[in-house]
Amino acid sequence: MFFVLLKKKNFQTPIADAYSKRIETIVKNTESLPEGKAAVAMNCSDNWLEYNICLYVAAAHKTVILDNEEASTVNSIIRWKKNKEPGFNIGNVFTSRNPALKLDYEKETGEKIAGLIQWQCNITGTDSVAIHNDSILANFFIDGIKAEGIRVYLRK
Repeated sequence: MFFVLLKKKNFQTPIADAYSKRIETIVKNTESLPEGKAAVAMNCSDNWLEYNICLYVAAAHKTVILDNEEASTVNSIIRWKKNKEPGFNIGNVFTSRNPALKLDYEKETGEKIAGLIQWQCNITGTDSVAIHNDSILANFFIDGIKAEGIRVYLRK
């Protein structure tokens, strides 16, 4: 039994270490996001373990990440403030690996999106989604940090 547990530990430790390094990368590179303001996290990773990885930014920097699936469910004890739930007002950034960004959230809530985080979004090309997103980013955001799978944009 001991041998099995030792093998299991040797298998899982590198995976956990790699995940921890990704979290450190995200937290370190998002320090410029303003505290108490809303940010959109576009997570394009195909690794299911990384589904909620951008939420660490909220804990580390007191930034409101507009991604909380649980707060949108009926039976959750965590709820979005009235008329503040992002829903599809920021596009399909939570459900697609080639997400389309919208800024309708600002019109609906009166809250300005202060930043945008892209995790593992290596979208290139000339498809309509990429052109649309590039236009929004160029018009409303300043290209900030770019490192190790992350890109951070700040609002102009």
